Amino acid sequence: METVQELGNRTRQANKTINKLTGELCNLLANTLTSTANQSLITYHRPDGNLDFISQLSRLLIEKSPQSLIVTSYGLKNEGGGIIVYGLEDDVKRVISILTARIPNIKGGGKGKRWQGKSLNWKELESVWKDINASGNPWSS
Repeated sequence: METVQELGNRTRQANKTINKLTGELCNLLANTLTSTANQSLITYHRPDGNLDFISQLSRLLIEKSPQSLIVTSYGLKNEGGGIIVYGLEDDVKRVISILTARIPNIKGGGKGKRWQGKSLNWKELESVWKDINASGNPWSS
């Protein structure tokens, strides 16, 4: 019984450490991403991330740069993953229409300034990112 309790305690401690380190990484990333010259658009993709990671990163980016259009995602190219879009309502709608046109299997939902979705693969995501980043923020008027 003592071994099971000890294992449970170690697991809880490891999870606390992971959560703390994830928070520190997200904070460093948010500082780096918001310190760039183009703060009207912030995109970030993490192949080995998860929904908790991009949610935490998105919250920090929104706090640090609330006027920005923010698009964060995670997942491997052939496995897909999640995506969060945040910004002015019209900008979010335009990004969603571009994503759904270029990535046919993307599904999601949201309201107003925030949209969250997922895809079965990200085969087209890299080209979408390049187009978005090459043109700056083509959605804001």
